[in-house]
Amino acid sequence: MKEIKINVDMKVKNMYEFLMRHAYFSKIGVASVAFSVLSFVYLCINVSKVSRGQLVLLVIASLMFTVINPIWIYVTAAKQVKLSPTFKETITYEFGENGVRVVQGDEELPVAWEEVKKVVETRNNLIIYLSKVRAFVIPRTELGEHREDLVALIENVVNGSACSFKKA
Repeated sequence: MKEIKINVDMKVKNMYEFLMRHAYFSKIGVASVAFSVLSFVYLCINVSKVSRGQLVLLVIASLMFTVINPIWIYVTAAKQVKLSPTFKETITYEFGENGVRVVQGDEELPVAWEEVKKVVETRNNLIIYLSKVRAFVIPRTELGEHREDLVALIENVVNGSACSFKKA
């Protein structure tokens, strides 16, 4: 099988999607949104019965995980992409049968397929998880004509139940 080489210049929208997924696609993330929604429902039902202080707290609770946190995550993503030395230079991912080689400038990191825990394709990204907190985020726009070959390779070398790809 031939090696697949993909160059990545991280964009804010890709990092934002990754961070939002990380924050909201968990039990805590779902519970957080439920808390905000329930706070809003309670506020609507009891708006005339609550004190001014309670009103302020309920408005904040209603907005915390539905508006405030997503804005905060966007700001974090923008800072991370613009200020992190990791994203200053193009990152090259070289995929082969033995694993992934990540190259950036003079730095090189080989990763065996056995280290890959999960692979998820989202609307904008292909995310290759090495742990719950460590992942390679590859914008789908960067995959280009390599997508089908890369999906076939990953499905061949990573446990199938750990892979979730979009329909092409």
